[in-house]
Amino acid sequence: MTRLACLSLLFLVGCDVNPFDESQQPSVRVQAGSPPVFSWVPQGARSVQVFRGANVTDALEGAQVWAVVATDGENGIQSPVTYGVIPEGGENNVSARALEAGQPYTVYVRRDDPRGTGDGFTNTNNEYSDAATFIAE
Repeated sequence: MTRLACLSLLFLVGCDVNPFDESQQPSVRVQAGSPPVFSWVPQGARSVQVFRGANVTDALEGAQVWAVVATDGENGIQSPVTYGVIPEGGENNVSARALEAGQPYTVYVRRDDPRGTGDGFTNTNNEYSDAATFIAE
C-alpha cells in the first residue's frame, strides 16, 4: 500500500498544472491614422480581428470587417499590423472592408499559450486576448 501511495504522489507531482499566466495577456494599442496600426505586447498573435462597433460582442451580429489568422496555427502574427495589410505569418480570414470615418471599431487580438497545448496530462491550453476600440479617420 505504501508503494502505491508513493507512486500516486510522484504522478501528481509530475503532472504540472499550467495556470492562467497574466504576463501572456496582450495589451493592445491603436495608432490613429488611415489606415490604423495595431500593436500589442507580448509579441505574437494567433489572430487579429476588427469589428464595427464599440465592443467585441458586436461580432455576434456579423460586424466583422477584417480578420487575419496565423498560418502556423500558433502565435505567428507579429506586432504591429496595419489594417488591411496581410502581415508576414498571417493570411486573410475576412477581407478588409473600407472603414467609415467617425465610426467606432474594435480590434481584438488573440494569443495561444506559448507553452503549447499540453501533453495529455497538463492544462496548457490557455488563450489570452485583449481588445481596443478606436474611431476611424
